[in-house]
Amino acid sequence: MSSDRLKVLTTGLSVIYAPAEDEPLAELVPVPALRAYPTHHPHHLHERLTSCVRSKSIVFVHGLRGHPVSTWTGTTPDPEAESVRSPSPSGAEAQKRKNKLFSRSKKPAPASEVFWPQEFLPSDCPKARILTWGYDTNIVKNYGPVDQNNIFAHARNLLAALERHRRVGQPVMFVAHSLGGIIVKEVLRRSADSEEASFKDIVQCTASIIFLSTPHRGSAGFAGLADMVRRVAGFALRMDSNDKILTALVGGSELELGRESFPKLWRQHEFAVKTFQEARAMSGVNVGLANERVVPPESSSLDDPRENAESIDANHITMCKFGSRDENGYQQVSGELKKRMNGIVNR
Repeated sequence: MSSDRLKVLTTGLSVIYAPAEDEPLAELVPVPALRAYPTHHPHHLHERLTSCVRSKSIVFVHGLRGHPVSTWTGTTPDPEAESVRSPSPSGAEAQKRKNKLFSRSKKPAPASEVFWPQEFLPSDCPKARILTWGYDTNIVKNYGPVDQNNIFAHARNLLAALERHRRVGQPVMFVAHSLGGIIVKEVLRRSADSEEASFKDIVQCTASIIFLSTPHRGSAGFAGLADMVRRVAGFALRMDSNDKILTALVGGSELELGRESFPKLWRQHEFAVKTFQEARAMSGVNVGLANERVVPPESSSLDDPRENAESIDANHITMCKFGSRDENGYQQVSGELKKRMNGIVNR
C-alpha cells in the first residue's frame, strides 16, 4: 500500500471514514487507530482525537488470520500498463505499440492495491461512519492460553469497543467475512443478555448484517456446526481440523448458544440480514481443500428466505477483495449497504 494511506492498528476499532457533518460528543473518547488519513480524501483528518458521532456506523469484521485492511483490499491493474498491451490498429504507431507489447510481455502489469471500504465506499455511503475491527488470531504462536484468544474472547472485546466508541441510539451495520460472522453473532447475543443499557443498545440498534461465507450450520460430511467451524479455522490457520487447539479456539457450548439465539434476535429486533456465498473452489491450497469451497452453500445459508442468499463469483479469500467499483462483487455488497443506509436515513 502507498505510504500516504491511513495507518490502521491490527487490533481494535479503527475509524477509516467519518462524514464531515459528524458532531462529536462533549466528552471526547480517543480512538487511537485514527491516524494519517490520506491527503486526497475529501474529509481527511490528521492526527486528531475523535469520538462517538451521530452518523450511522458500518463495521467490518474479518475472519481468522485476516487483517482489518488486507482482508478488504483488492488489486487493480495499472491502466497505463494495460494501454501498452493494446496495439494501435495500423501504421508505425501500431508497430511501436507492438514492440512495446512484446518487450513487456514477460512482465505482469503493475497493480495497485485498493482498500475499498475507505477508497470506494464513502462515495456510495457518504453519511456512514466506516470502521474496521482487527484482532490477533495467531493463537498457535505460543500454544496458549488458548481460551484468552478464542473467537468468543474477541467477541467480548468487540462488544466493549462498540460500547465505548458509539453514541447510544446510533444504528450499526456489520459486514463480516468467514468466522468474523460468528464473532458478530456472539456480540449480539452478549449485547442482548447484558443488563447494562449501553451494551444492550447495540443489538437494539443493529440495522443490518452482511455475512460473507460465514458457516452457520453443518453440512454433508460435517454434521455439526462445530465441525464446520473447525474446518474453516483449520483452513485459515493451516492446521488439521481435529487439532485440540482448534477445539478450544471454536468452543462448544458458546457456539451452540450463538446458533440458537441468532434466529430469535433476528425476529425480535427485525434487523436486515444478507448472505453472500462463495461461488468458486479454492485452488493451489495444500490443506486438503483444493478444488473445494471452504464453506459449502448449505453451511453458509441460514435457511431463511429473508436472507435472500446469493453468490459472489470468487473463492473464500477473494470474495471480499475488490479492485474496481465495476466489479460485480463490489456492486453486490455496496448495493446492499446503500439500500440499508437509505432505509435508515428515511426512517
